[in-house]
Amino acid sequence: MTLKDRSQSIADDLSKKLKFDVRFYGHSFSWLSVGHFSAIFRGLASTYLVARWVSPEILGQFRYVLTLYGLAGIFAFTGYGSSIIKGLARGETNAVRHAVKRVATYAPLGAVVLLLGALDRYLQGEQTVAYAIAIAALSFVPYTLCTFYTYIYTGYEQIKKLSYANIWSNIAYAVLFILTLLWSHNLIVITIAYFLIDILIRGWITWRAYRSIPRAATSPETHEVLGRHFNGINIMQSIAGAIGLILLQRVWGYTALAAFSVAMILPEQIINLAKTMNGTLLQRFSRKEIDPKSLQNIQKQFRLVFFGSLIITASYAAIAPFIVPLFFPQYPDAVLPSIIYAIGILVIPSLIGVNYFQSQADYKRIWKFYALSASLQILTSIVFIPWLGNWGAIWSRVITRVGSLPAGYPLNSVKEKTTPKI
Repeated sequence: MTLKDRSQSIADDLSKKLKFDVRFYGHSFSWLSVGHFSAIFRGLASTYLVARWVSPEILGQFRYVLTLYGLAGIFAFTGYGSSIIKGLARGETNAVRHAVKRVATYAPLGAVVLLLGALDRYLQGEQTVAYAIAIAALSFVPYTLCTFYTYIYTGYEQIKKLSYANIWSNIAYAVLFILTLLWSHNLIVITIAYFLIDILIRGWITWRAYRSIPRAATSPETHEVLGRHFNGINIMQSIAGAIGLILLQRVWGYTALAAFSVAMILPEQIINLAKTMNGTLLQRFSRKEIDPKSLQNIQKQFRLVFFGSLIITASYAAIAPFIVPLFFPQYPDAVLPSIIYAIGILVIPSLIGVNYFQSQADYKRIWKFYALSASLQILTSIVFIPWLGNWGAIWSRVITRVGSLPAGYPLNSVKEKTTPKI
């Protein structure tokens, strides 16, 4: 027996014991991990080097621009990404063109939100921040559309192709952004580079992926329902996430926002790595009907991932005192905040439940999970941030993520004859 045959045999045995396809998920996760590690190189440029090379004031201003951009994201309608993945998994290619048209129609409203934010900062005498937000406004529509290739490749289960696209785009982005930082630490220059490089590189990849999709006579209406629900959820989540950061900036200033950003950088990389499996999970769950035995296997996956998340959280707490000062020496007090923030890693198992609910069109449980998450975040932000500042923002995220985890546990989904609409 060759080494390859032996490894495949071991994977098959593990699949039987763990009740999920180890070979498929291992192959997918390995390729997605490679793509994500290239994203870490990208993050090294767009977050780590910005935090290292620019002043805390400029870092805080830059994070404020991105916070407002996230708030404007209520009009990005990224929920249609789920409808694209689910539609392509079932051969309904018109779901892609329909989603692109919808997003292109409503995304300009996000640019209007950003322009209003720019006007607010201009009237407050912060002209540089205002101009940076205006640049984000001009970039909003193309930047929103340039990520659609990820949904297309995931829907077709072209994981290797998606990983290759992510690798070269992330590396090219990182190199160009680093050159920009070496040239200038100006907020406006950094903002232009942050958006424009992505628009040019990922926009080209998306255009190629979009043109390769054949036209079909099928109606996208069924999967558009899923997209509409997630658009509503994303609006709620964007508002909840932005409230805390805007409150932190208004009460405590840009420096506090910068300190919070440093505390969250490394734990968020871990959570984002797990999120790379979102599309694959949805695509996999959408391919077949889930029977009671399959549901039991999915529940077992949830418990296994939770156990793994506990190990990852404990491991991060052990190494953070060494790596955080190494990465961010100008923020000596960031170690403990980063460790506390990392408790939010325990939310990772909910990805399994949420994608299962999506595949089964269980909109009630999807809304329950995200409504609980948004409510916790808004409430804790209002209570803790004015009192505790940076620590308040950290505890708000931790309570939100850990508190919403039980709602993400996969339970039996009973399909209704009529699909609810919003």
